Amino acid sequence: MQNTTFIKDTELQKLEETLLGELKSVFSAGEGIAVKLHMGEAGNKYYLKPEFVKRIITVMKQLGLKPFLFDSPVRYEGARNTVEKYEQCAKEHGFTEENVGCGVVISNDSVPVEVNGFTYEVCKPLVDAEGVLVLSHVKGHLCTGFGAAIKNLGMGAMTKETKNRIHEAGKPVLVGKCMLCKECSKVCPTDNIRYDETVHFDKTKCCGCSNCIYACKYDVLKPELKPFDKMLTGGAYAALSNFKKSYFINVLKNLAEHCDCVSDAGDVLVDDIGILMSNNIIDIEKASHELIKEKAGKDIYEEVHHKSPMVHIKEMEKLVTSGA
Repeated sequence: MQNTTFIKDTELQKLEETLLGELKSVFSAGEGIAVKLHMGEAGNKYYLKPEFVKRIITVMKQLGLKPFLFDSPVRYEGARNTVEKYEQCAKEHGFTEENVGCGVVISNDSVPVEVNGFTYEVCKPLVDAEGVLVLSHVKGHLCTGFGAAIKNLGMGAMTKETKNRIHEAGKPVLVGKCMLCKECSKVCPTDNIRYDETVHFDKTKCCGCSNCIYACKYDVLKPELKPFDKMLTGGAYAALSNFKKSYFINVLKNLAEHCDCVSDAGDVLVDDIGILMSNNIIDIEKASHELIKEKAGKDIYEEVHHKSPMVHIKEMEKLVTSGA
């Protein structure tokens, strides 16, 4: 687990002392630091709770930092698809200054950032902050296997309009003759695919995960623009490359089947593991994947969601390495 600090689930009393040592080498007293986290869809049980987040904020304030919690509204209908509704949802989940010790900012304001020919709208409060602490609950996700730090930025640091474009870009387009092997339907997380003499996609259900495109044996499916994993990691890179400073915490607890974005996240698939910290997004994501595989005895999220988390992690690694 290169360049990562790991606290076992049985040793979480060490969190504050460990985090204090980590953060004082990254951020400086007086700096305004955005804490990017997901504050949970209405009805979800597994998002990071205010009591835990307060422990992080307390350490930051001990260092003289000026933290605030941040997230952006979502693209789909629900309790968080406008700034006002998300503010209310966050409040109902206990994310208030009184409970966590800092302010809460929900915003769709943005700055444009181009990555590989696509313009991402990165949330302005994150770009304007003097640093960003990316606090991520690791859990399953139907488009990426699991969602952690990359997902937290690649989707959560984007405006709702860019989030929608990322999903739309990964939807399948038939560009040749379907051979009716039906491999694509085996990996579709939304049961979206139908057949007669050819293949049909019900685009009202399609989440744009691009699983079917990867599965096609005959290379006759292409994305509308780019595969989801490339679009998502492009967003994460667009955000990260515009942060003045950054640090990452991945929480490997309540490792549920589905994302904090849904009201019913399904079952917890893996026992609690602990907490990872790093100043390197690739290293912390790889370490999270390794620890989950070790605990489960297999790539449990690939088995459930038909895509290994390593697909988007490797895409992010390519971007970081190439300096796109």
